[in-house]
Amino acid sequence: GRKAVELAPKSVKAQALTNLGVVFEKQEKFDEGIACDREALEFDPKYPDAHFNMGLMLTKQGKSDAAIACYRRNIELVPNNARVHGCLAEELWKIDRLQEAVGTYRKAIELNPKWAVAVKRLAELLQILGRPEEAIPLWRKHLELEPTAYAHASLGALLRRKGQLDGPIVL
Repeated sequence: GRKAVELAPKSVKAQALTNLGVVFEKQEKFDEGIACDREALEFDPKYPDAHFNMGLMLTKQGKSDAAIACYRRNIELVPNNARVHGCLAEELWKIDRLQEAVGTYRKAIELNPKWAVAVKRLAELLQILGRPEEAIPLWRKHLELEPTAYAHASLGALLRRKGQLDGPIVL
């Protein structure tokens, strides 16, 4: 662990520290992991993995505002990472910044149209927000990507509510 970081050349110290932080994260030693990521950022303030991994650990600690800041910084450095946009959207949802979460999920899906989890989460959020006309096509897309009973039931309930279901669901 720490010895490998000490022996690492300066050019890869940030990566070595972030990797050590991941080890701590897997052991659920989040404070130690976050400390490694902070130290990594002292070597390279623009190392995106350190920002992202720190965001994940802050999320697990329930520190949404700090996690959001980490995800946003990662997005500044690497704007086309769908996973980071998805994590940011989840945190925004947790703190009731729902409209912002919708836009962030949309960006995640734009970056990775086959990411079934993001499609499902956006459909769920739009359904909660009372926007079935936007949720229905997303449930259909989710069923194409990952046909689950939950997605069938969710789509069926929306269609029934809108009076558009009088037989089996057709994709």
